[in-house]
Amino acid sequence: MAGQVPWLDRLHCLAARFDAFKATAFQEPDRKLKTSRFHRILQDICAVVREAEHEAVPELNAVVGEAQCCWRSA
Repeated sequence: MAGQVPWLDRLHCLAARFDAFKATAFQEPDRKLKTSRFHRILQDICAVVREAEHEAVPELNAVVGEAQCCWRSA
């Protein structure tokens, strides 16, 4: 179970980053910048899942589940 921590920690950090983005996005007048920030966060979430899958972590289902929680809040 110790291997799970880095993946879930990374996703928790990304979820916090996404929450901060959502809290301030309405203040950003530059639509391209806002869209770029949004896409970058989602790309980072996908990257964590791809890396976990590539390394065949046994906790992949938990990683995918946490990533889905991030997606659902999008």
